[in-house]
Amino acid sequence: MIPPSVQRNIAVIAFTEPIALIDLKTINSSIPFFGLLLGMAYIGHVVWVFEGHPSALAAGCRGADVLIVDGGMVPFLQKDWLDVVSSVMRNKEVYVHDRETYSLQKLT
Repeated sequence: MIPPSVQRNIAVIAFTEPIALIDLKTINSSIPFFGLLLGMAYIGHVVWVFEGHPSALAAGCRGADVLIVDGGMVPFLQKDWLDVVSSVMRNKEVYVHDRETYSLQKLT
């Protein structure tokens, strides 16, 4: 999806409750695309994950080239979340992960 030739900053909005991240089984059910994130980090991209709370939304996306949002988190984001993240991202490339189809839908 993102070639390793140029290092990218990838912000991720997903469920980060510590109990949900205790082992690989619970991580994969909490963040279904966790393996994809590991692969991106392995090839040299900078990846960070946060929950997207309104108090941290802008700071969490500042300087990001790509934002990947777990579709399960979208109902919990503030209504203007896309405007907020677009205003602080370095590149406005936003994807939502669909848990049912295990696919990324590009929003921008």
